[in-house]
Amino acid sequence: MYFFQSATGLAGSLAIASTVAMAAAPAIAQVQQLAEVNLEEALPETDATKAPSAIELGCDPPALERQQLHIVAEGESLGAIAQRYGVTTATLQGLNPVARDAAVVAGQTLQIPPYDGVQVKTEGQSWAVLAKRYSVPAATLFEQNGCTEPGLTAFVPGVRWQSTEMAVRQKMPVATAAGVTVAGAAVKPGHRSVLTGYPLVTSADALVQYGWQVTGSLKESMFHSGVDLNAAVGDGVFVVGKGTVAFAGEQTDYGNLVVVNHARGLQTRYAHLSEVKVMKGQVIEQDTLLGLVGQTGLPSSERPHLHFEVRLNSQVGWVAQDPNAYFSDLVGTRLGLIKLAVSALAPS
Repeated sequence: MYFFQSATGLAGSLAIASTVAMAAAPAIAQVQQLAEVNLEEALPETDATKAPSAIELGCDPPALERQQLHIVAEGESLGAIAQRYGVTTATLQGLNPVARDAAVVAGQTLQIPPYDGVQVKTEGQSWAVLAKRYSVPAATLFEQNGCTEPGLTAFVPGVRWQSTEMAVRQKMPVATAAGVTVAGAAVKPGHRSVLTGYPLVTSADALVQYGWQVTGSLKESMFHSGVDLNAAVGDGVFVVGKGTVAFAGEQTDYGNLVVVNHARGLQTRYAHLSEVKVMKGQVIEQDTLLGLVGQTGLPSSERPHLHFEVRLNSQVGWVAQDPNAYFSDLVGTRLGLIKLAVSALAPS
């Protein structure tokens, strides 16, 4: 599932959009930046053949719904509990008022989030405004809070809680950086050098771009986690960089899907294929034929296209990035690929 839809003014629900009206997103007012989080560093890929689970291919439940409950044992300290779960004491203090003085008592129940972050009041602000405020990508906030419109509160990953008293005394914001790696839209040169190809033989117009989209009625906003490249059924689809096939097969809304893991924690996804030409675990070079363009699954447009995604591994999961930032400057016709496509698609 790659197209997330939410109704303005409602709690919102996760859905697949069958059609999208292209429109420019409203301009977002600049707000004061209150925290800085590392948005560029990717986590190392520990298993190149590990495929994303079904839930990772869609939308995780909100982070706060994935928290654990911990009952404090006799003699246990807040620091020891934080270390056990891999979070900071500040994160535990922020979510658990009983621990605000850094002391806990046996028998108390603490909420433990899946990773560092802070719960904040949204005050009616959009994800885009909150993203500016906490320097965390709007797409990350959207996906880590259940792919819905902001509610009364939201969980912001990678931001450290501080007591209001200390913040006033030090003239600092209540939320400051917690040091959690959160993948964002920024693309490092080292990441860019991993993906230097183009997924089709020739450059193509985008039927649906990456990012926030709005319908013609302006009553619904949608987040599109990839780019839909105009193509004909049967066109060849090629991997944009060297990697290992992590998934090759049918995956609900994506239809026939190929997922490739690359160096530096990068991953690419190729959806709605009519045929798949590779197998899971296969190590492939750039420009290897992955499959053929099709219309399987639940595409966002009736016009044939390739749905292409780039994702970066982080402590909050595989976070979508703008594929356009990775496309080679030379995305026109490549004679070598034309020869490869012709030979690969020719009847045997």
